[in-house]
Amino acid sequence: MRILLKTREDRMPTYIENLRKRREVPAVTKTEFATFASGVPADHRILVFEGRDDKIAYAHWLRRIANDFRYEALIRHNKAAVLKLHESLSGDLTGLSRRALYFVDRDFDDLQGHATSTAIFMTDCYSIENYCVTTEVFEDVLRDEFHCNGINEARAELLQLFRDVYGDFLMKTKPLNLRIYIARKLAISQDDKLPSRLNQIAAVGLHRVDAVEGRLSETVLLEREPTEVEAQALTVEFEKLEPGARYRGKFALMFFVRWLELLRIERLGNLSGIFAAYGQPQFKVRGDFSFDVLVSRVSPPPGLKEFLEHATFGDSQRTHA
Repeated sequence: MRILLKTREDRMPTYIENLRKRREVPAVTKTEFATFASGVPADHRILVFEGRDDKIAYAHWLRRIANDFRYEALIRHNKAAVLKLHESLSGDLTGLSRRALYFVDRDFDDLQGHATSTAIFMTDCYSIENYCVTTEVFEDVLRDEFHCNGINEARAELLQLFRDVYGDFLMKTKPLNLRIYIARKLAISQDDKLPSRLNQIAAVGLHRVDAVEGRLSETVLLEREPTEVEAQALTVEFEKLEPGARYRGKFALMFFVRWLELLRIERLGNLSGIFAAYGQPQFKVRGDFSFDVLVSRVSPPPGLKEFLEHATFGDSQRTHA
């Protein structure tokens, strides 16, 4: 039986084919964008988002700071695709690039090595979900959803309870966030998706949070384990992050939704006396703590207004130059 060994020449067509495919991707992306743009009125900007939730969040914020801003949303499904589209249009000479603005989450990998641009807005926290999990949003929920009006001392106690339990959650999930941070910084691929259920990362109660059993290496599967030297260096950097703003936002939102659900049960039943000063609510406590509802209470992120003003007036100046 003969064993045929593939030589470099035998492999060359496949290599060239793959290289050609990689080179063709930006062109395809540019063509898709041109097709999309052809159906958008000329006086509308095209805002490119990572996902559906980003579109919803920015719609709320734009209504607050630029109600007359006209745009159409284009969803690319992840940050890499958003940045790739920006890159593919950056050398365009047809005017397509001037129509697009790009919006991405900071995450742990910022712009993934791409150059900064006046056309790219990046959140100052991990992701848009982090903006939902704040004392300001919680105060709004207490007032409007839990109908806790006019008793400031008791509300202050509830705010402190939120700070304490949320801080406990961030501490319990710190090792998980560190592992993700190290993997992102070293560009280590994951072998599976990140945890998507709260019970995979923590056990959340009304007054405390407990860690869940299990090894981090099993919770977040990596293509390879970081070396001790790599981990030590990046841990020093990680310790400088502000947990509430810079830890993974989807984890924070899962916590907040669950904790609000527990607080609603307490509000309706006053099981431990935490709402004793309020009495029974006069109105229905609906319990809709979805992302769509919470993000409507969030103030526009820092820098967004200035970003839009620069994009609008900057284009006007270029047009009349």
